[in-house]
Amino acid sequence: MGRRWRLAMVAVIMFIPAVPSVAAPTATPARIAALASQADAGNPHALQELRSFARAGNAAAQFDLGQAYYDGQGVPQNYAKAAEWYRKAAMQRYAVAQGKLGAMYYGGQGVPQNYAKAVKWIRKAAHAGICRRAGQARRDVLRRPRRAAELHLSAQVAHPCQGGRIKNRRQFDA
Repeated sequence: MGRRWRLAMVAVIMFIPAVPSVAAPTATPARIAALASQADAGNPHALQELRSFARAGNAAAQFDLGQAYYDGQGVPQNYAKAAEWYRKAAMQRYAVAQGKLGAMYYGGQGVPQNYAKAVKWIRKAAHAGICRRAGQARRDVLRRPRRAAELHLSAQVAHPCQGGRIKNRRQFDA
């Protein structure tokens, strides 16, 4: 009887149709970008999924969630929460978040105004060299960090390298 039982079990196991496994979606850069744009459009499910990726430690998701709180898109505007999520991404060397966090420290948005911390984070973002004008931005931040922070805010850019080419080089030589 034992042998028959084993044969019956093997037969049942072999003929059970395979149940497709439902795997959790992975946090690819394209997936994070799509979720961020859907969350900006007001999709609560996309925002919840973005939040779960951010809590799991994905730096891009942390930055995008911080951006949502900063802009008030899909969530109530909250600079303190934006700074919290930017800080988490910046600690993972996410350069855009470093620049944004530096700007928040410089302006005192959501965090106490602190020029030393502003310069620290903007300098880290500039060292990352994240765009075409990275060389100029890096030199400017290293030579005149306080002036770089002022220009960073006056240009209303997300990080030291956003915005393309420099139209007037004298703006960095003040």
